[in-house]
Amino acid sequence: MAMEYQSPHTWETPGLQGGSLRPGPTDRPSPGNQRSIVTSVLRVIKGAADLTPGRGGGARCPSSERPPGRLLPSTTMRRGSKRKLLLLVSLALSLLWAGRHLRKRPDVVTTTDWLAPVIWEGTFDRRALYRHYRRQNLTVGLVVFAVGRAAHRYLEPFLRSADKHFLPGFRVVTYVLAESWLRPPALPARPLRAVRVLAVRPDRGPPGRSLWRLQSLGAALSAVQAEADFVFSMSVDRVFRADVGAEVLGAAVAQLHAWWFFRDRRHFPYERRPRSAACIPAGQGDFFYDGAVLGGAPARLLALLRACLAGAWQDALHGLHSTFESHLNKYFFLHKPSTLLSPEYNWDASFHPPLQVRLVRVLQLGRRDPDP
Repeated sequence: MAMEYQSPHTWETPGLQGGSLRPGPTDRPSPGNQRSIVTSVLRVIKGAADLTPGRGGGARCPSSERPPGRLLPSTTMRRGSKRKLLLLVSLALSLLWAGRHLRKRPDVVTTTDWLAPVIWEGTFDRRALYRHYRRQNLTVGLVVFAVGRAAHRYLEPFLRSADKHFLPGFRVVTYVLAESWLRPPALPARPLRAVRVLAVRPDRGPPGRSLWRLQSLGAALSAVQAEADFVFSMSVDRVFRADVGAEVLGAAVAQLHAWWFFRDRRHFPYERRPRSAACIPAGQGDFFYDGAVLGGAPARLLALLRACLAGAWQDALHGLHSTFESHLNKYFFLHKPSTLLSPEYNWDASFHPPLQVRLVRVLQLGRRDPDP
């Protein structure tokens, strides 16, 4: 049942390969790669034009004539077309970004081998992105896990900082996944902002935590997918320190792990047991992704969660305990994310940021759980 109210350590950084601090070959695009980028953009734009919904028909049924939670078939079709268009446009913007901004941050990796952007301070034009996405009349969902004994301590700072810094100027609905006893703090009413509480079963702890988290997030996404164009999931022990804007929007958004990004790929804590569904063989892998932050289009996130849940169940049947994060990394190894968020978007407060992290936008306050 949902309740609703409106609110509207320092270290020397070693070099590495893969998440290298030294510019890699992908930071120096060849003319052939540049031509490929332009060709890809043209194809995407043409595809987007072909999918633009028509102007006639498909209006929403007045709330007094429509059953609660139901949309007219034409409205559902238009929303599906709108989401396809949004994904195509976000891909086009990502490719354009790769062509224009590769040389702006030579100290870090700014694009992947599959031409997905890695978002760092100084690599995007927020005003241009805001103007573009603002015209799309988007609704963005922010799902936060607020469970456990410390949830009440972190929830208010999270909500207040998100209300100020998460996608300012956009319509944002924050969904608090909490146990029934937890009540969110009262926030001042603000336009375009809403907070809703979705009750979840208590966390059973390891070894069932991965399954619990996947099931809870999947249930929440199923409930909000008709309302939100993009959805982001975060753990509650975070606080926003600077604006997180439209640069984070994408079909499949992955968060680079703040600690492991500055380490050699050979030491990444991938699942290596061959019997595990999350196994990534030695010598393979791209980056190590943080399971505490996740985002993208609802359909893409549901596909990710279903795959991770299937893998977690398979491991449980074989008597293996595997973490949500290990299955997430296996999924993104097979299905590459479209946008990667740099460690600036999820920095651990226990450590002093290196020079490469120019602006900490989101700060992790709590002790890191090995199975977030």
